[in-house]
Amino acid sequence: MERYGEFIIEDFDGRKVLCAYIGCDRDVVIPDDIKAIKSEAFKDHTEIRSIKIPEGVFHIGADAFAGCKHLKKIKIPASAESIGAGGNLFSGCIELSEVTVSAGNKYFYSENNCIINKETKTLISGCDNNCIIPDSVLKIDDYSFSCYKNLTNVVIPESVTNIGRHAFSSCVSLTNVTIPGSVKEIGEAAFFDCRNLANITLKNGVETIGTEAFEWTKIESVDIPESVTKIDNRAFSGCNELKFITIRNIATSFGEKVFENSRKTIIKAALGSNAHEYALENNIAFEEIK
Repeated sequence: MERYGEFIIEDFDGRKVLCAYIGCDRDVVIPDDIKAIKSEAFKDHTEIRSIKIPEGVFHIGADAFAGCKHLKKIKIPASAESIGAGGNLFSGCIELSEVTVSAGNKYFYSENNCIINKETKTLISGCDNNCIIPDSVLKIDDYSFSCYKNLTNVVIPESVTNIGRHAFSSCVSLTNVTIPGSVKEIGEAAFFDCRNLANITLKNGVETIGTEAFEWTKIESVDIPESVTKIDNRAFSGCNELKFITIRNIATSFGEKVFENSRKTIIKAALGSNAHEYALENNIAFEEIK
């Protein structure tokens, strides 16, 4: 690695890779000969207001701009081929309100301040302000909205079939979410630690609620539709306000410690159902529904 102005770079197959920013400018211009930006390259640079990414950059790593809380807008170049895999580009960017992708990019496009993969229709990342999930999206990717502080309400369109791992985890201001029946799987920890999430609506069609999906939320009651066949480990663990959970499918299977530390919970289900047996085996209060 070597210093290159206000940047630390390394050479990879003859191409300059930006590893870290060490400056303190409010408006940052990345040199034209940079071809890739590594994960966390600008992490926690709270002084930054804008970053100009040159054409020619083909890769932007996970969490590249995380913690840049005063970053207001950003444009992804047409040359970008891979973006943010395994993390959230804009986690902690609480003032970000404009995200765009340059016209002519073969792999991604932007809509409603979201970055979307053209081929898979996967939402890669959105912003913490002024963001509406487009109805062209089929999947919400892992970590795509994780740790957003301003997100209060999420409308998931009926085009979406999958919500990825940690997609909305630690969105501490989120209070309401409706998950349409088009969604077949709610991924692991999708809403983990959304500590003010009190109201969720699950529409019939949802099939799997993943591990830790709603752990440490403020949900008070939830009706699990008949389409749900599996509730995985710790899905509602630590939900201290959860009083009633209604299970409509007699054959729904349960993982381990689904309601651990959810001390107020009463399971409402049919006698003889899997939910009834789970309540008996785990010393959870039960009420019959007919």
